[in-house]
Amino acid sequence: MGLWGNQNIGAYFESIEDVLAACSFVCTVTGPANFIKAYITPALGYSQYCKCAIYTDNNGYPGNLLGQTEETLVEGGTDWFYFYFSAPKPDVVAGNTYWLVAWGPSATGTAKVKTQGGTPYAYTKSYTYGPNFPDPFPSEGTWTPGNFSMMCDSNPPPPPPLTRRFTENLVVPTR
Repeated sequence: MGLWGNQNIGAYFESIEDVLAACSFVCTVTGPANFIKAYITPALGYSQYCKCAIYTDNNGYPGNLLGQTEETLVEGGTDWFYFYFSAPKPDVVAGNTYWLVAWGPSATGTAKVKTQGGTPYAYTKSYTYGPNFPDPFPSEGTWTPGNFSMMCDSNPPPPPPLTRRFTENLVVPTR
């Protein structure tokens, strides 16, 4: 299994605040997608939850939703942030084109995904943040020059960061 997408860190930014920011990549592995890694700049001094997704390709546009990640707290500075898929994980096939998508809520500040200028082009669509990604991807988006700094990995995921949102109640044993 392995990593596919864009590992290069671009010099430009594209807002993901109430925006579906999508970029297509040819998958190089077959198997379950465990997580998406995206190079994001959180709003200065702010933190917010964001999430990512994988869409199928529909004749050069994002198509149907294949899977969405859990929310991840984006804070602390520009870095690679991990977005984990819950079970069942979406399956990807080597040689197929997929769209990796980042999405964040409207907030006091603006979270942005890094992008390289030029070609290939990315596709963005204004869309109010909510609990689930739309399926299929909404039409009438905008082509944006660049290739987002995002990748998908089918290797076992690294341990989750401490900033990951947990919904379980933790019980601490007493002595």
